[in-house]
Amino acid sequence: MGNFTLGILLGACAAASMTASAQSRADATQWTAAQLKAFEHSLAGKMNAQKTANAPLGSFGNHNALIAHREGDGSGEVHLKQADVFIVQTGEATLRVGGELVDGKQLRPNEMGGPSVRGAKENVIRAGDVIQIPAGVPHQMLVKSGQQITYMVVKIDQP
Repeated sequence: MGNFTLGILLGACAAASMTASAQSRADATQWTAAQLKAFEHSLAGKMNAQKTANAPLGSFGNHNALIAHREGDGSGEVHLKQADVFIVQTGEATLRVGGELVDGKQLRPNEMGGPSVRGAKENVIRAGDVIQIPAGVPHQMLVKSGQQITYMVVKIDQP
């Protein structure tokens, strides 16, 4: 009888834990396609000298989200402890992934930057594409003159 009672108690605790866990996950954040596409125009007026602008969308425990707009080439970068997921909203660019960071320097903890990436695989990315870049992999985005790209970035912390 003791094992039976213990089993019921453990089962009840597990059910309560799952309910509490489900409740803590119940609050979702949503961005509509129209909201994300609208950033193409709102960020275009806020670009820096490198012809890029971004806006934070939120932080969520082990990941955060932002929206980025580019009308010029980005520098090479490596995030040592974050994976990137890009969800392209509008426009197109060439994404270099892999290879090596040229003249890399530490920009902040676990972040390296350099003028470019060499020896990388190049792919054209367009609206609707989703790209995952593991932590520690060099990457660079190139935007042809007269073009633009607007994309959501989810940065996922890696142990």
